[in-house]
Amino acid sequence: MTDNTDGEMKLVATSTSFKNWPKCFVGGALLIMTGILLLALDAFAPIADLLVAFAGVGLIAWAAVNVANTHYCVTNNRIIAQSGLLKGRSAEAELRSVKGISVRQTPIQESLGVGDLLIDVGSAAGPLVFEGVNEPEKLRERILSLK
Repeated sequence: MTDNTDGEMKLVATSTSFKNWPKCFVGGALLIMTGILLLALDAFAPIADLLVAFAGVGLIAWAAVNVANTHYCVTNNRIIAQSGLLKGRSAEAELRSVKGISVRQTPIQESLGVGDLLIDVGSAAGPLVFEGVNEPEKLRERILSLK
């Protein structure tokens, strides 16, 4: 995370969890195994089999890069969400502008202990979203206690 907190005190720092991407990791692994199996069975042209396997590698790499380049920070003044490798995106709001925080979880996220925080800051652009964070309920309570 780029340290642009300008002398503010970081109170919470977190990022997207690898557990938020099970479909990508499982799907990627299945594509890799399918490509290897097709290659071993000589079912199609070897290039097609390798393309299937490389698609699986690409899917896993995409998820890993997304996780490695998504960071969230709460300082004593602001809430900051940063993501992106090449075209970095950043959203922030004043901590005092937080109106409420809700947790959104799919059944898979809930079983893995991750979820999304939707932080209502009264913006027309919508809430700040912390996607796929570990223990979202605890993080929600921690942020609300800082207000």
